Amino acid sequence: MSATLIREIVEQHLKLDITTKTRKREYVEARGIYFYLTRQYTRMSLSSIGKTMGRDHSTVLHFERLIPHWLKHDIQLKEDYNDNKQKGTKSS
Repeated sequence: MSATLIREIVEQHLKLDITTKTRKREYVEARGIYFYLTRQYTRMSLSSIGKTMGRDHSTVLHFERLIPHWLKHDIQLKEDYNDNKQKGTKSS
């Protein structure tokens, strides 16, 4: 699975452009899901993943640590994550 495919899946499911430079919660969560899935399903480095969104490697690392915590406590985010994960595995 490629980062481009993951991005398309996340954007289509959440109906957001995740490259938008905003700190609104729904965009931050969408980018976090993208970073987390990309890290899990590709062999890209933190730096490479960050560059796809114009972000730093530390942003990707931050979400890699944060998303599991969010998934435990936010039911809607967990549903969105699982939907995107399933769509990604079906597309591979």
